[in-house]
Amino acid sequence: MITRYGFALAVCGVLSAVLGRLFGVIELYVIAAGLVSLTVLSTLVVLLSHNRLQIERTVNPSRVFVDESARVDLRVHNAGWRTSPVLRLTDPVAGTIGATLSVSPLRARRDALASYRLPSERRGHVQIGPMIAERRDPFGLAVRRSTIAGTAEVLVYPRWQVLDFPDRWSGPGPLSQLMRQRTLARSSDEFHTLRNYAPGDDLRRVHWKHSARSDDLKIKQTDPTAVQRVAVLLDVDASHYDPASFEEAVSAAASIALSADRAGFRVHASTTAVGAAASEDLEEYLETLALANPGTSRPATQAVADVSRWLEGGMVVVVSGRSQPEALAAMRNAAPGADTGILVLCARGSSGQVGNGTTRGGFLMDGSTPAALLRSWQRLTGIATGSVTKPTGAP
Repeated sequence: MITRYGFALAVCGVLSAVLGRLFGVIELYVIAAGLVSLTVLSTLVVLLSHNRLQIERTVNPSRVFVDESARVDLRVHNAGWRTSPVLRLTDPVAGTIGATLSVSPLRARRDALASYRLPSERRGHVQIGPMIAERRDPFGLAVRRSTIAGTAEVLVYPRWQVLDFPDRWSGPGPLSQLMRQRTLARSSDEFHTLRNYAPGDDLRRVHWKHSARSDDLKIKQTDPTAVQRVAVLLDVDASHYDPASFEEAVSAAASIALSADRAGFRVHASTTAVGAAASEDLEEYLETLALANPGTSRPATQAVADVSRWLEGGMVVVVSGRSQPEALAAMRNAAPGADTGILVLCARGSSGQVGNGTTRGGFLMDGSTPAALLRSWQRLTGIATGSVTKPTGAP
């Protein structure tokens, strides 16, 4: 393909020939022939040159959190028998101007290494490629472009921060006190399942109704670890958010889920999106959060009921934009599946709605900023530690 400079040079050659014809100046014919010949020869040089370069692209890592470092490593190999020409490589990167690298002449069967950093300021997919190799003649009159590498993707998870879950709910905050009481209650008279009687079992734990229908005595199996369960539900109803508050909600959901898992809790997470399924796979949930967008939503009561049935104790956390009667009602109706509910409000000015963090049948948290989320959590648990920044070694 002829470049703008090549086209301009060819036009000048044609004009010189026309002027030479009009004025009978032989020198103008010579100039015209030289300019047109140079353009044609440059084009032939570019078209007849064969690109035998092979590109190996490695993205490391392929999944990162917001603001984490991600890098693309390139290995350029000359598979031909001659020294390669100077090439310009362009690797498009979504949301940026892309990466441009110049490759100096490579001897036959030799390699060259290069790398560049990827942006990770926003969650979601970052698409890379396809990579274009550009060969130009020395005068810049002609160019040949070819695709030499396909596409790749990096998934950017949302930003998150550590929220310390107190060991055995030992903190003095209202949430810790409630969950500690539930722990004591479950260790005494609540059970998780039934099992056959074994010598030494306390006969007061016999479930007589089930034993009467069975050949063996059935013992009530307690489950004091039920309070070590957390269900996290992200509200994706577009009417509850502005763009900034939705991003805070996604980060809050990630912070609660990851912090609970880090503290040894079992985590069950989902969104209110139509057709969304709850999962205990945190990596799957992080991918869901990375790609989440506000849109249509199931009723909050239905979504909360779905996740709280799995709990059999513990707490359900609903992350939303602003307080709505439906969300409050859903949180309060999480029982009997959940011991308590927490509604995290991420819209601007949520601190006025949250107040002291307690409400009938549950708790409220301010998630409008990372610092506000941390303060609300510390107030509920009574644990004055934590960080508004993501720790190193995050999953």
